[in-house]
Amino acid sequence: MSEDTEEEWLEDFGAPSLTESQIDALLANARETQNVDLRRLVKEFRAVRAAAEWLLLHVEDNEGRDVIESNDVLKLARFLVTRKK
Repeated sequence: MSEDTEEEWLEDFGAPSLTESQIDALLANARETQNVDLRRLVKEFRAVRAAAEWLLLHVEDNEGRDVIESNDVLKLARFLVTRKK
């Protein structure tokens, strides 16, 4: 957890994941301001979100939903793909 405090991490982790429109806005801002680091970060986040979604589908299809509910890493993956429209 780099420089984040545990309290900050839990506060952020408990918040809803970013919506697609919020991510689109971040990417648009990064392009407008020529912020290459932010642009890369947004694209990396989208790739991680897609990988998490594929992982969850694979586990659910092969092992069942109960495995996801009992595994902290898979719960984190679920957090990444659970988003408001």
